[in-house]
Amino acid sequence: MRVALFLTELRLALRGLLRRPGFTASAIVTLALGLGASVAIFSVADAVLLHPLPYAHADRLVRVVADNPEIDVSGAGVSLGDFADYRSEVRAWSALAAYTGQNLDLAGPDGPQVVRAARVSPNLFRVLGSDAAVGRTLLPGEEGPEDRVVVISHAFWQSRFAGRAEAVGSELDLDGHRYEVVGVMPSGFAYPNPETRLWVPLVVPATGADRWSHYLGSVGRLAPGADVAQATRELARLSAQLRELHPDSNHGWQARAVRLTTAVSERARPAVLVLCAAVGLLLVIACANVAALLLVRGVSRSREAAICSALGAPRLRMAHSLLLESLILSVAGGALGVFLAHLGIAALATYRLQGFPQYRSVALDGRALAVALFLVAVTAVVSGLWPAFRLAHGDVGGLIKQTHGTGGREAARLRGLMVVVEIALALVLLIGASLMLRSFRQLGRVDPGFDPRQVLVQRIALSPERYPDVPRQVALFEGLLDRVRALPGVESVAAVSAVPLHPAGQNLLPFEVRGVRHDGDGTSYAVFSSVSPGTFRTLRVPLLHGRDFTRHDDVAAPPVLIVDETLARRFWPHGRAVGKQLVAIIQGTTPETYEIVGVVGAVRSRDLAAEPEMAVYAPYRQVPPRQMAVVARTAGDALGLAEPVRRLLLALDPGQPILETTTLADVVDGAQRESSLYAWLLGVFATIGLLLAGVGIYGVVAYSFAQRHREMAVRVALGARSATLFRLVLGAALRLTAAGIALGWLVALLSTRWLSSVLYGVRERDPLTFAAVPLLVLAVALLASLLPARRVLQLDPSHVLRQG
Repeated sequence: MRVALFLTELRLALRGLLRRPGFTASAIVTLALGLGASVAIFSVADAVLLHPLPYAHADRLVRVVADNPEIDVSGAGVSLGDFADYRSEVRAWSALAAYTGQNLDLAGPDGPQVVRAARVSPNLFRVLGSDAAVGRTLLPGEEGPEDRVVVISHAFWQSRFAGRAEAVGSELDLDGHRYEVVGVMPSGFAYPNPETRLWVPLVVPATGADRWSHYLGSVGRLAPGADVAQATRELARLSAQLRELHPDSNHGWQARAVRLTTAVSERARPAVLVLCAAVGLLLVIACANVAALLLVRGVSRSREAAICSALGAPRLRMAHSLLLESLILSVAGGALGVFLAHLGIAALATYRLQGFPQYRSVALDGRALAVALFLVAVTAVVSGLWPAFRLAHGDVGGLIKQTHGTGGREAARLRGLMVVVEIALALVLLIGASLMLRSFRQLGRVDPGFDPRQVLVQRIALSPERYPDVPRQVALFEGLLDRVRALPGVESVAAVSAVPLHPAGQNLLPFEVRGVRHDGDGTSYAVFSSVSPGTFRTLRVPLLHGRDFTRHDDVAAPPVLIVDETLARRFWPHGRAVGKQLVAIIQGTTPETYEIVGVVGAVRSRDLAAEPEMAVYAPYRQVPPRQMAVVARTAGDALGLAEPVRRLLLALDPGQPILETTTLADVVDGAQRESSLYAWLLGVFATIGLLLAGVGIYGVVAYSFAQRHREMAVRVALGARSATLFRLVLGAALRLTAAGIALGWLVALLSTRWLSSVLYGVRERDPLTFAAVPLLVLAVALLASLLPARRVLQLDPSHVLRQG
């Protein structure tokens, strides 16, 4: 019986909504925008902050990172020598594993290709609690150069071996050596990043390991009874000992432990929390808008409800009908919102954000759908509860006496309050979005110190087995540069070990300056790159003093360096750096003295939003890295040169693949990608919020006029001027707007400090933004009020009074 009654009421509520298609459509679209944005951003927050790591007892996993406040480095990797000490001396964990990414050349019937691999401690899989799906993982003790075994990913197993079990025991040609496949990891295992396809042993020497290069990632499992604080205390004591034992390499370095769940999300956390707050405000605006619409609809039916109640019908049934309408609208809005969220997540998938956790992609999964269902239920209750309550408990006698259901002052005040809240929240969103957009514009105007236009970048990694000595390495790059230089359309070409603003190959070089008084131990750090002659001309970095490198700067010549103007100004503010000397360990383990032969302009090498760091450049004939990037400035389309360069490389070495092909302009765009995405998303949310607030103002003014048009007609008939009534209606709307702006301005003043971590070049309380945005909101509110208020000027008293 109750089910049948419910279905009847549901059918009647649905029929009532269909009779008002304009009202229904506006309510559904309003809720869809709020719910869709909320579900999409929840999916992002779930992947970044909430979803558990796909490892056994992930809450017991920690990562070891190193900080050096003296050179403003935080969260760096650890050196190989330090890792060996952390593994053996710290008791807070049951096991500690190390890893580092590496690209390996895979030989095959279709030519060489680059495969993303990881060199790992054999116990990495045990630390993570992950076992092989087929075969085995690496065994304890497989840490020597002779241990050529490889574990492959599930994706590589499918693509290379079509999922055949006999893949285990077969061999792969990696970097010119035969590696035996010993196991296949299960689908979904991709540590340390989704691109990893192979895992090979990391060689960890017992003694004499390098302590200068902080390139290793490390992950450990806490011992029973131990916690992160205990691990950090032990690391602090051991770091202090290592600073005393190895003052040259370990000066200033301090290791600490962080939970793996925190480490993988800490970079994206501030921006994601800002987006979550933004969509929360947007959803509140949407709910307030729909509640106002339902309140108007409920008030319009209040006289009908009162008459039915006076005749003995229960008014609760009509209140139920209003709640059912709210539920129908919320379900329809939720369904459309989920579809919009799916489109939004698909758009987000095109962004490769370095700050996002790498173990899981953003997806509209069961958790997101459950949240959508929860939000639909909450929205239905929030939007429909007060209108239904008012309809069920209104004054029967007073409502029957009303010629039109005005709803009284209480309803008017409530509608006005909802509009004030909408305007305030929209203003907060707009101020936040404006700050982000101004920050992004400021970032786009930053001079990186080089010209990224029409420059092709092709990274090449040479295998140490196939190119074991300096002459072979130099011969390949020299031969390739000579051939590329002769291609039509090439203006200049060079080779660099670190492309500016590209994450690969960026290293810090510790050095000392001869003849300059220092504080402390005299060690400074600079961004280091090995470059070929012509690099600064190709990148259009100005040569300020001295000379460029030449072909004569080889291993037989005295060691030389070029420094940037940031370093030169710091150590020789009133003199010339050319001819001065630096002491550094660039190769081997023995410090060497280098003469400065040139000074170039400052380049933003690692972070577009940071001031240029000190930089040191070495001639690649003296310091030849195995991984370099060919950079070619072209007269036309840079990417059009990619295939000719690849063919030239294969002509020199048929087994040498190209690691990556891009343009320098794309590298610079990538450095701004996260800022642009967050600014764009906040801008979209703020625009939607402003439009919804405008719709709310329009609805209040239009409804107020509809309820009072007879009163106004009487006033006009008695001699009142239409312009006076027009100002009266418009003034009421503007008073609500002013109240909303004042409230939103105060809230924004208190809350924008949370944006400071994601802003560049703009203060979180920027006066221009805080002055301009309220004017924009006022203009939109004025426009939304003018449209319905103009009807006062067109009022015909005789026509209204004849209608009774």
